[in-house]
Amino acid sequence: ITNAGGLTSELITKVLEQNPKVLCVDRLTTRGVRVLRKYISNNSDKLSQLKNIQFHVKKELDSQSFLEYAFIADKFKGFKILSAAKSSYKSVTKALARRFKITRYTRLYRLVAYKELNNYSQKFFMGFTKNGWNYVGIFEVLRSINQVSGMDQDLAFELAGFRAYDQSRHSNGTFNRSEPSRLKDHEAFMARLFNDQSQNDFVRQYRKVPRLTTLYSKLGISRPTQDKTIFFDIGPGIAPAVPSRRAAVTTQEIAERFRGMQTIALDLPINVNIYFGNNTTGYKVTSQQRDQFESHTNLDLIGGDGVLSLKTQYENSDNMSRPYPDRERPSLDQKELVVLRSANAVDLYCDWPSNQNALQKIASDFKDQAVIYFYNKTIIYKAKGESTWHRFGEFSDRGHMHVGSVKAYDKRYPLSSQIPYTIDAIKVASVR
Repeated sequence: ITNAGGLTSELITKVLEQNPKVLCVDRLTTRGVRVLRKYISNNSDKLSQLKNIQFHVKKELDSQSFLEYAFIADKFKGFKILSAAKSSYKSVTKALARRFKITRYTRLYRLVAYKELNNYSQKFFMGFTKNGWNYVGIFEVLRSINQVSGMDQDLAFELAGFRAYDQSRHSNGTFNRSEPSRLKDHEAFMARLFNDQSQNDFVRQYRKVPRLTTLYSKLGISRPTQDKTIFFDIGPGIAPAVPSRRAAVTTQEIAERFRGMQTIALDLPINVNIYFGNNTTGYKVTSQQRDQFESHTNLDLIGGDGVLSLKTQYENSDNMSRPYPDRERPSLDQKELVVLRSANAVDLYCDWPSNQNALQKIASDFKDQAVIYFYNKTIIYKAKGESTWHRFGEFSDRGHMHVGSVKAYDKRYPLSSQIPYTIDAIKVASVR
């Protein structure tokens, strides 16, 4: 097809009548892709034929046409960039990297499906399966970003770009590794959120900690209080492999600083089994580590999955698998504010379609509450009675480094020179 911009349904029908194995366009244009999408939607009887066809781009494409093609990429057998189109494709990949807020040196490229980005690989475009693990291709990510009603693409790209690792790449010991004070910036945020005067000395350690009074009206509630707030920490590292490390240390630090707030550590069942000593192989968590974790009366543990319904897991988890089976769990209906944190958990290890579905489920499950989500570095929220996510700001790099320690970071940049988080000047980016 030499004039993809002038594509019509009649021309598509004429081409398909020749039963091609390859459909090649000189230029991938936004208008042409939209015509093709409409044709596919109106001619479901052609789907089986399309599954046998490779789609090739011969000379030129742009970012918007690439995003549009993501809607129909799964209808074809494969996608290929021919040599003459590679120069324009490079500009597309640069645009994608900007939208994902990544460079070739950032973590996203370590995923096999992503590190092929500049190699014109089918693995990058379509994804693949290996050893039972599904590596999501870029078209599936883009399609999920495109298809959700009311989604703001900038926020979706930002959140999707945090994906860094395949779960099979790391051992249980790595999953459960953390560091004391690594997420101290989150504690500063919570201290300001509650306007907790008892935390003034702690807050003054920083150069500046922005006030959050503007957030109250956005949330649709009055100033939050600890007793009306519940904090879910997803993937906190409940089963450290090193006996000297505290179980879910950053979760314990939140619970210790805000003793009036119910705090929930939600970790994978395999890690919870290690914590309880139910694993038959591998390392064990010591009784001292468990005693320290369980000394907090406002702290609970659930074995579950951060991309499934948190509300269902909270309300239906087996009491016998909890550290405190006789302790009554507070009702979610009593809470006005739900705070979630995924700091190097599902944000890094789960694909965007899974996390996107989880965000929709959270908004639905907690529609009657206000919700704040620390999603990696980005701070997002939804108001009480609404289901739309908005960006509020972001945390500093301090707790999200994967090279070096927080202690070394603080030695180079003392807390007195740090700002733990920044607030967006205006309302930007939302996702339903």
